[in-house]
Amino acid sequence: MLQIAPSAAGPLGMDLATLREALRLRHERGEVSARTLQAILRRWEAPVEPAEAPGLPAPTAEDADERVLSGAVRVETPLRSPRLTVAGAVTALGPVETDELELDGLLVAERGMSVGRAEVRGVLEARGILLVYELRLRGTLRAESEASFQTLLLRGELAVRELSAQVAQLRLERSSRARRLEVEELSVEPVIGTAGALQVESIQGRSVVLDAVTADRVDGDLVRVGPGCRIEELVGRELLVHRKAQVGRLERLT
Repeated sequence: MLQIAPSAAGPLGMDLATLREALRLRHERGEVSARTLQAILRRWEAPVEPAEAPGLPAPTAEDADERVLSGAVRVETPLRSPRLTVAGAVTALGPVETDELELDGLLVAERGMSVGRAEVRGVLEARGILLVYELRLRGTLRAESEASFQTLLLRGELAVRELSAQVAQLRLERSSRARRLEVEELSVEPVIGTAGALQVESIQGRSVVLDAVTADRVDGDLVRVGPGCRIEELVGRELLVHRKAQVGRLERLT
Protein backbone atom coordinates (compact mmCIF):
# COMPACT_ATOMS: atom_id res chain seq x y z
CA MET A 1 0.00 0.00 0.00
CA LEU A 2 1.33 3.42 -0.91
CA GLN A 3 2.07 5.32 2.29
CA ILE A 4 3.58 8.79 2.44
CA ALA A 5 5.30 10.14 5.51
CA PRO A 6 6.43 13.74 6.09
CA SER A 7 10.08 12.71 6.15
CA ALA A 8 12.38 10.50 4.13
CA ALA A 9 11.38 7.54 6.27
CA GLY A 10 9.05 6.99 9.22
CA PRO A 11 7.19 4.36 11.22
CA LEU A 12 4.30 4.27 8.77
CA GLY A 13 5.97 5.72 5.69
CA MET A 14 8.30 4.62 2.93
CA ASP A 15 11.82 5.74 2.17
CA LEU A 16 12.30 8.42 -0.46
CA ALA A 17 13.72 6.06 -3.08
CA THR A 18 10.68 3.78 -2.81
CA LEU A 19 8.32 6.74 -3.02
CA ARG A 20 10.09 8.09 -6.11
CA GLU A 21 9.95 4.70 -7.81
CA ALA A 22 6.22 4.29 -7.02
CA LEU A 23 5.47 7.71 -8.48
CA ARG A 24 7.61 7.00 -11.56
CA LEU A 25 5.64 3.81 -12.26
CA ARG A 26 2.33 5.63 -11.83
CA HIS A 27 3.56 8.31 -14.26
CA GLU A 28 4.47 5.66 -16.85
CA ARG A 29 0.97 4.18 -16.54
CA GLY A 30 -0.54 7.63 -17.14
CA GLU A 31 -1.97 7.89 -13.62
CA VAL A 32 0.20 10.82 -12.46
CA SER A 33 1.41 13.72 -14.57
CA ALA A 34 4.97 15.04 -14.44
CA ARG A 35 3.76 18.24 -12.79
CA THR A 36 1.94 16.41 -10.02
CA LEU A 37 4.83 14.00 -9.56
CA GLN A 38 7.19 16.90 -8.88
CA ALA A 39 4.67 18.63 -6.59
CA ILE A 40 4.20 15.51 -4.48
CA LEU A 41 7.92 15.14 -3.92
CA ARG A 42 8.21 18.80 -2.89
CA ARG A 43 5.22 18.57 -0.58
CA TRP A 44 6.54 15.49 1.20
CA GLU A 45 9.80 17.31 1.94
CA ALA A 46 12.22 15.47 -0.29
CA PRO A 47 15.80 16.05 0.88
CA VAL A 48 16.81 17.08 -2.66
CA GLU A 49 15.00 19.30 -5.10
CA PRO A 50 12.69 17.14 -7.26
CA ALA A 51 14.01 18.81 -10.41
CA GLU A 52 17.46 17.42 -9.56
CA ALA A 53 16.23 13.88 -8.94
CA PRO A 54 17.48 11.54 -11.68
CA GLY A 55 15.02 9.70 -13.90
CA LEU A 56 12.03 11.94 -13.23
CA PRO A 57 10.28 13.74 -16.11
CA ALA A 58 9.95 17.51 -16.20
CA PRO A 59 6.51 19.19 -16.05
CA THR A 60 4.87 19.95 -19.39
CA ALA A 61 2.56 22.67 -20.65
CA GLU A 62 -0.49 20.35 -20.55
CA ASP A 63 -0.67 20.84 -16.78
CA ALA A 64 -0.95 24.65 -16.86
CA ASP A 65 -4.72 25.21 -17.11
CA GLU A 66 -6.94 25.76 -14.10
CA ARG A 67 -10.37 24.16 -14.11
CA VAL A 68 -13.80 25.15 -12.77
CA LEU A 69 -16.55 22.56 -13.22
CA SER A 70 -20.21 23.14 -12.38
CA GLY A 71 -23.41 21.18 -12.89
CA ALA A 72 -23.46 17.54 -13.97
CA VAL A 73 -20.20 16.86 -15.82
CA ARG A 74 -18.55 13.70 -17.15
CA VAL A 75 -14.85 14.15 -17.92
CA GLU A 76 -13.31 11.44 -20.12
CA THR A 77 -9.75 12.82 -20.28
CA PRO A 78 -7.27 13.21 -17.38
CA LEU A 79 -8.35 16.05 -15.09
CA ARG A 80 -5.18 18.00 -14.26
CA SER A 81 -4.73 21.56 -13.03
CA PRO A 82 -3.01 23.55 -10.29
CA ARG A 83 -6.45 24.38 -8.85
CA LEU A 84 -9.70 22.49 -9.34
CA THR A 85 -13.09 23.84 -8.27
CA VAL A 86 -16.16 21.61 -8.46
CA ALA A 87 -19.72 22.74 -7.80
CA GLY A 88 -22.14 20.01 -8.79
CA ALA A 89 -21.71 16.35 -9.72
CA VAL A 90 -18.54 15.39 -11.62
CA THR A 91 -17.42 11.95 -12.76
CA ALA A 92 -13.80 11.75 -13.90
CA LEU A 93 -13.00 8.69 -16.01
CA GLY A 94 -9.28 9.45 -16.03
CA PRO A 95 -6.92 10.31 -13.16
CA VAL A 96 -7.52 13.50 -11.15
CA GLU A 97 -4.48 15.59 -10.18
CA THR A 98 -4.42 19.00 -8.55
CA ASP A 99 -2.54 21.02 -5.96
CA GLU A 100 -5.77 22.47 -4.56
CA LEU A 101 -9.28 21.05 -4.67
CA GLU A 102 -12.46 22.81 -3.58
CA LEU A 103 -15.54 20.64 -3.83
CA ASP A 104 -19.18 21.46 -3.18
CA GLY A 105 -21.18 18.46 -4.32
CA LEU A 106 -19.96 15.12 -5.67
CA LEU A 107 -16.68 14.10 -7.27
CA VAL A 108 -16.11 10.52 -8.42
CA ALA A 109 -12.61 9.59 -9.64
CA GLU A 110 -12.67 6.30 -11.54
CA ARG A 111 -8.88 5.95 -11.85
CA GLY A 112 -7.66 7.46 -8.62
CA MET A 113 -6.71 10.88 -7.37
CA SER A 114 -3.56 12.81 -6.35
CA VAL A 115 -4.24 16.06 -4.46
CA GLY A 116 -2.22 18.52 -2.42
CA ARG A 117 -4.83 20.16 -0.21
CA ALA A 118 -8.58 19.63 -0.45
CA GLU A 119 -11.64 21.31 1.08
CA VAL A 120 -14.73 19.16 0.56
CA ARG A 121 -18.37 19.76 1.37
CA GLY A 122 -20.21 16.79 -0.06
CA VAL A 123 -19.05 13.40 -1.34
CA LEU A 124 -15.54 12.47 -2.44
CA GLU A 125 -15.27 9.01 -4.00
CA ALA A 126 -12.11 7.38 -5.37
CA ARG A 127 -12.21 4.03 -7.11
CA GLY A 128 -8.46 3.92 -7.63
CA ILE A 129 -5.62 4.94 -5.30
CA LEU A 130 -6.33 8.13 -3.33
CA LEU A 131 -3.31 10.24 -2.35
CA VAL A 132 -3.97 13.52 -0.50
CA TYR A 133 -1.63 15.64 1.59
CA GLU A 134 -4.35 17.40 3.60
CA LEU A 135 -8.08 16.74 3.39
CA ARG A 136 -10.75 18.65 5.30
CA LEU A 137 -14.09 17.03 4.60
CA ARG A 138 -17.65 17.64 5.76
CA GLY A 139 -19.73 14.88 4.21
CA THR A 140 -18.76 11.44 2.92
CA LEU A 141 -15.42 9.90 1.97
CA ARG A 142 -15.45 6.68 -0.05
CA ALA A 143 -12.31 4.89 -1.24
CA GLU A 144 -12.42 1.45 -2.85
CA SER A 145 -8.62 1.08 -2.97
CA GLU A 146 -5.81 2.43 -0.78
CA ALA A 147 -6.18 5.94 0.66
CA SER A 148 -3.12 7.80 2.02
CA PHE A 149 -3.00 11.15 3.79
CA GLN A 150 -0.68 13.35 5.76
CA THR A 151 -3.69 14.89 7.56
CA LEU A 152 -7.34 13.86 7.42
CA LEU A 153 -10.00 15.91 9.22
CA LEU A 154 -13.42 14.40 8.61
CA ARG A 155 -16.90 15.09 9.90
CA GLY A 156 -19.58 12.84 8.46
CA GLU A 157 -19.26 9.34 7.03
CA LEU A 158 -16.34 7.09 6.10
CA ALA A 159 -16.34 4.04 3.83
CA VAL A 160 -12.79 2.94 2.96
CA ARG A 161 -10.81 -0.21 2.40
CA GLU A 162 -7.33 0.67 3.70
CA LEU A 163 -6.41 4.08 5.07
CA SER A 164 -3.00 5.34 6.19
CA ALA A 165 -2.18 8.77 7.62
CA GLN A 166 0.04 10.65 10.00
CA VAL A 167 -2.95 12.38 11.62
CA ALA A 168 -6.62 11.45 11.28
CA GLN A 169 -9.52 12.97 13.22
CA LEU A 170 -12.80 11.25 12.44
CA ARG A 171 -16.01 12.77 13.83
CA LEU A 172 -18.71 10.47 12.61
CA GLU A 173 -22.36 11.35 12.05
CA ARG A 174 -23.40 8.05 10.45
CA SER A 175 -22.44 4.40 10.57
CA SER A 176 -19.02 4.02 8.91
CA ARG A 177 -16.72 1.18 7.97
CA ALA A 178 -13.11 0.40 7.08
CA ARG A 179 -11.01 -2.69 6.63
CA ARG A 180 -7.75 -1.32 8.04
CA LEU A 181 -6.60 1.97 9.57
CA GLU A 182 -2.86 2.64 9.96
CA VAL A 183 -2.49 6.07 11.55
CA GLU A 184 0.19 7.62 13.76
CA GLU A 185 -2.29 9.84 15.65
CA LEU A 186 -5.90 8.70 15.41
CA SER A 187 -9.08 9.86 17.10
CA VAL A 188 -12.53 8.48 16.35
CA GLU A 189 -15.70 9.74 18.00
CA PRO A 190 -19.39 10.13 17.17
CA VAL A 191 -20.88 13.59 16.82
CA ILE A 192 -23.23 14.13 19.77
CA GLY A 193 -26.83 13.42 18.88
CA THR A 194 -25.99 11.31 15.81
CA ALA A 195 -25.68 7.60 15.04
CA GLY A 196 -21.99 7.92 14.29
CA ALA A 197 -20.00 4.70 14.77
CA LEU A 198 -17.13 2.87 13.09
CA GLN A 199 -16.73 -0.81 12.27
CA VAL A 200 -13.19 -1.84 11.32
CA GLU A 201 -11.14 -5.01 11.15
CA SER A 202 -7.82 -3.63 12.44
CA ILE A 203 -6.31 -0.39 13.73
CA GLN A 204 -2.61 0.33 14.16
CA GLY A 205 -1.11 3.56 15.45
CA ARG A 206 1.04 5.33 18.01
CA SER A 207 -1.64 7.39 19.77
CA VAL A 208 -5.17 5.99 19.38
CA VAL A 209 -8.34 7.40 20.95
CA LEU A 210 -11.56 5.53 20.21
CA ASP A 211 -15.24 5.98 20.97
CA ALA A 212 -18.13 3.98 19.47
CA VAL A 213 -15.74 1.71 17.54
CA THR A 214 -16.12 -2.00 16.86
CA ALA A 215 -12.82 -3.65 15.89
CA ASP A 216 -11.30 -7.11 15.65
CA ARG A 217 -7.84 -5.86 16.73
CA VAL A 218 -6.28 -2.59 17.90
CA ASP A 219 -2.50 -2.07 18.28
CA GLY A 220 -0.86 1.09 19.63
CA ASP A 221 1.62 2.63 22.04
CA LEU A 222 -1.06 4.67 23.83
CA VAL A 223 -4.64 3.49 23.35
CA ARG A 224 -7.73 4.95 24.99
CA VAL A 225 -10.88 2.90 24.54
CA GLY A 226 -14.02 4.87 25.27
CA PRO A 227 -17.65 3.97 25.88
CA GLY A 228 -19.50 2.21 23.12
CA CYS A 229 -16.39 0.35 21.93
CA ARG A 230 -16.26 -3.40 21.32
CA ILE A 231 -12.69 -4.61 20.75
CA GLU A 232 -11.88 -8.29 20.29
CA GLU A 233 -8.12 -7.93 20.82
CA LEU A 234 -6.31 -4.92 22.31
CA VAL A 235 -2.50 -4.67 22.35
CA GLY A 236 -0.37 -1.74 23.53
CA ARG A 237 1.99 -0.23 26.08
CA GLU A 238 -0.41 2.17 27.77
CA LEU A 239 -4.02 1.01 27.69
CA LEU A 240 -6.92 2.96 29.17
CA VAL A 241 -10.27 1.19 28.93
CA HIS A 242 -13.59 2.81 29.88
CA ARG A 243 -15.78 0.73 32.19
CA LYS A 244 -18.56 0.77 29.56
CA ALA A 245 -16.29 -0.56 26.82
CA GLN A 246 -16.11 -4.25 25.93
CA VAL A 247 -12.67 -5.75 25.38
CA GLY A 248 -11.96 -9.44 24.78
CA ARG A 249 -8.25 -10.20 24.95
CA LEU A 250 -6.00 -7.47 26.39
CA GLU A 251 -2.19 -7.53 26.20
CA ARG A 252 0.02 -4.87 27.77
CA LEU A 253 3.48 -4.62 26.22
CA THR A 254 6.55 -3.69 28.24
